[in-house]
Amino acid sequence: MMVYDGKRFVLNSRSVMEVAPLQIYSSALMFSPMMNRIRCHFWDQTPRWIKIMPAVQDNWNMMLQSLEGHSHVVEAVAFSPDRQLIASASDDRTVRFWDPSTGASRRIIERHSNAVSDVVFSPNGQFLATASRDKTVRLWDSSTGASRGSIMTHPYWVNAVAFSANGQLLASASYDSIVRLWDPSTGALVRTLKGHSYKVYAVAFSLHGHLLASASSDKTIRLWDSSTGDSRGILKGHSEDVFAVAFQPHGQLLASTSHDKTVRLWDPSIGALRGTLEGHSGPVRAMAFTPNGQLLASASDDKTVRLWDPSTGALLRTLEGHSHIIHAVAFSPDGQLLVSGASDNIVRLWDLSIEAGCGTLQGHSHEVCKVAFSPGGQLLASASYDHTIKLWDPSTGALLRTLQGHSDTVYAVAFSPDGRLLASGSRDKTVRLWDLSTGASRGALEGHRTLVRVVAFSPDSQLLASASEESVMLWDPSTGALGGILEGNHRAVGAVAISPGGQLVASAYCNKTVRLWDIKTKETIQIFYTKKAIEDMSFSKNGSYLKTSQGIIEFKHLPKKECRSQSNSSSCQLGVTENWLKWGTKNILWLPPDYRAECHSVRHNVLAMGHASGKVTFIEIDLDTISLGESFQSHC
Repeated sequence: MMVYDGKRFVLNSRSVMEVAPLQIYSSALMFSPMMNRIRCHFWDQTPRWIKIMPAVQDNWNMMLQSLEGHSHVVEAVAFSPDRQLIASASDDRTVRFWDPSTGASRRIIERHSNAVSDVVFSPNGQFLATASRDKTVRLWDSSTGASRGSIMTHPYWVNAVAFSANGQLLASASYDSIVRLWDPSTGALVRTLKGHSYKVYAVAFSLHGHLLASASSDKTIRLWDSSTGDSRGILKGHSEDVFAVAFQPHGQLLASTSHDKTVRLWDPSIGALRGTLEGHSGPVRAMAFTPNGQLLASASDDKTVRLWDPSTGALLRTLEGHSHIIHAVAFSPDGQLLVSGASDNIVRLWDLSIEAGCGTLQGHSHEVCKVAFSPGGQLLASASYDHTIKLWDPSTGALLRTLQGHSDTVYAVAFSPDGRLLASGSRDKTVRLWDLSTGASRGALEGHRTLVRVVAFSPDSQLLASASEESVMLWDPSTGALGGILEGNHRAVGAVAISPGGQLVASAYCNKTVRLWDIKTKETIQIFYTKKAIEDMSFSKNGSYLKTSQGIIEFKHLPKKECRSQSNSSSCQLGVTENWLKWGTKNILWLPPDYRAECHSVRHNVLAMGHASGKVTFIEIDLDTISLGESFQSHC
């Protein structure tokens, strides 16, 4: 078991080992499962400046590793027939080859001039075909990545490609509603198949190559005789765009996926619907059969891959790990591995031989949008797409309470400075106030015409500001009465702050402007222009300047010495940038994909992070130890 744990530990930590090798003693150990023997054996080597560590699963799960390298959405993935390579296609205009046994990047193809939408190996594994939004289909040598010279051009974007079982035909699907058949040895066009009324998303050959299926945004699947081009029928049943089709190897079924959130199973010989697989909560973008046809995987906008028994329609497993829409799935030739690609720019490799039970971490059922600490730091509130707010104990990570009342995504939460109330803003266009002593709702504040993105209390807790795309509204939190509306910039608001004296309001907008308002007159006093949109800001204690996520904003007549002093002190804070936990300007802890923050909040030495998975994690730093520079400098 030590050998197995060692292998999994290396695969799990490969990305950080290549970037910062000494992170093996901090990040790699800290984020590995609790019960793995490598973690237990070397635990005394972890940095002393980490007081509270994030909760992790008990044992290794089905996800072997995350392959990072693409800078944009991963649109397609494929295994080579000999299982020695994985190819991935991305909107970053590249195709990457990976070694599935180690996760190492083997080579990169950078010849397309637009997003690469599909990738497929020839049946003998010698060639790779790619489809792109640059309106071409290209062929490459799988072993070297060299171009084979054949460029098959289309008048519009090409969505998908597929080889026939004998490798003598290559089908392509295009935005022009036409399916084209090519001779891959010469690049010559063999025939065009016309019948769809809108763009074609996918094509697939039957195992014997005589039948071709195509899926379209016209909500249909069409069947064609690949040798003659004759139509063999139309399958109707999906209520929205059909994204993918696949024939069951050695079987009698054809599967299709759709924007209508279903997978449908058909008998292509007679055109009959055999079953509908339901369970995904979002559009189903891709699917694949195992080579023996006994398992079907489907990938969805709901960030999950589901594994089904196509003979019974039973759901067998759900794979969770991607933080965004999943665009592609493919099985290894032996059916033991599954590869997936998603909008989080990551290719994930799964081992299907591992049992699913690995421990469950508490959290939201959907992405966390916002986290905020209470004034004393004893509570953390998290807001989520699952319509709820959760209250946590930062010292233990325990979930204390779930607040329900909103009917849509909750984008914002804020504690009143006196610690009595919590305010929340939602896509349902309301602001809600909650009594923290009981968790009871104090009612909904209505008036916004669009979703509420931001809420903020005044320092004395006597005023509440809420912001949507059309206005900032001011409320009396004790009565719920509307005290005024600030209008003048019809752009989304990213942050709001009220001055200590309750006389000024600052609002930051997505168009990189900040407005300073006089609460009494409801007029704009000043407009400031920033290099980037501001996501967080607060007034200084005397209300004379703003501290923002982009630095200090000075008001008129502010002494420059005071500004410099504040700016210097802010450089020594705990924070998160991309995939690193930082202390000032230093990278101190690498964050694996599953622990990267969608939002975060810092209270003194405690960092809270909300994740796309719905989890909330906490990390507490020992300020005395870290200030001595203990060990982390060598990890950068």
